[in-house]
Amino acid sequence: ISFFFLLIYNVCGTNISNHLKAAEIGDTATAGIATAVQMAGGVAAGFAFNRLSAKFRDYLIPAAFFVIFIGFTIVNLGQRLLLADFIGVFIVGTAISIFVPQALFSTSNCLDASNSTAGTAVVNCIMPGLGGFLSPVVFTNLTMALGGDSTNFRLQFVGIVSLVLGIALVLTTRRRARKEKAAAAGA
Repeated sequence: ISFFFLLIYNVCGTNISNHLKAAEIGDTATAGIATAVQMAGGVAAGFAFNRLSAKFRDYLIPAAFFVIFIGFTIVNLGQRLLLADFIGVFIVGTAISIFVPQALFSTSNCLDASNSTAGTAVVNCIMPGLGGFLSPVVFTNLTMALGGDSTNFRLQFVGIVSLVLGIALVLTTRRRARKEKAAAAGA
């Protein structure tokens, strides 16, 4: 899941400069500000993480995918409005500070002391790094083949992929919770 999250999440950072350039509403400095706004979204979500995690637990993982869908949709629909682009990237930025700590916490709950270091390294380092590295290779080539070089198409396509993965994760999390509840009731 962490592989797919970073595969999707990195589409924002790797495409925002071209997206703003295509709309003719900024230059490299504007793209830098947009990247900073995305990071600020992560900071803001980080402050709220403890409360969110206590309330939603593992459902925060699919929520991060839904947040990306919302952010990408705003950036796509508001391309020619710099404020809409900044709002969209801020929302996308919140996803990382929702996903990463919850994924690590959930992983630690599934592992015992004998394999926690290796499991955490896979979830926190290896898979996200691979997803981030492959993000432009996968999504740029795929969306170029399907819809040309439009960053609007790319962002919305990846947003829809994120939405679909989020729905699949809700269903998987719900099924796992039912199994755990049934096992606890049977014990």
